[in-house]
Amino acid sequence: MATEQSFQLNRLQENLPAIRKIAGWRAVDLGKLIGVTKQSISNLENHKSKMTLMQYIAIRHMIDYQIQKQPENKALAQIVPLLLDAVSQTKDEYANVRASAEEMANAAAAGVSDGTLNAISEKLLPKKKPAHAADWTAAIMSSTGEHNMK
Repeated sequence: MATEQSFQLNRLQENLPAIRKIAGWRAVDLGKLIGVTKQSISNLENHKSKMTLMQYIAIRHMIDYQIQKQPENKALAQIVPLLLDAVSQTKDEYANVRASAEEMANAAAAGVSDGTLNAISEKLLPKKKPAHAADWTAAIMSSTGEHNMK
């Protein structure tokens, strides 16, 4: 199961800049939300440091919370499962989703409205829902044997 854990951590780390921008966060904002510095977020995004399991859990929790807290940002709710949870994507499908996420992130960073960002995501993203982990926390925690952690 360590391979699944590594896969999940790597996926979040490589997509963190785009997801963060689509969520409407600056690096300093995300850092404050999870209790780290802007530099820590920058180091993760630039692959100067490797994402830890605890960072993954904290960041993923904040992403999922943001999806629930801001239902008007449909783009975030659409892109996260495609980038992080899809288990049956081909390399080409994943590359296309990443390219779409980058376009969406650039638009979000430029300050477009949620409505415009949602329209962009509708045009760029595939219509079918990906197969994904039913419970990402349980999957990650079970792979480490820490499922009873509180």
